[in-house]
Amino acid sequence: MSRTPINSPADIKAAVDAMLAESGLRAPLPATQFRRAVSVRRLRQKLGGGDHTALARSLRELEQQY
Repeated sequence: MSRTPINSPADIKAAVDAMLAESGLRAPLPATQFRRAVSVRRLRQKLGGGDHTALARSLRELEQQY
């Protein structure tokens, strides 16, 4: 039985958008720039918690959109 995620996909996307804006970056981005600005650890800190594995999965999906 899996747990309900703490953060919704919309919350995660908003946090990623904010992190990119703070870094002065906009889409489209190469993967290396995206990963310099956004990491699972920093995303988790910005959101105030969450499952590391679930956030990593969400981040991989979002990385392709940017």
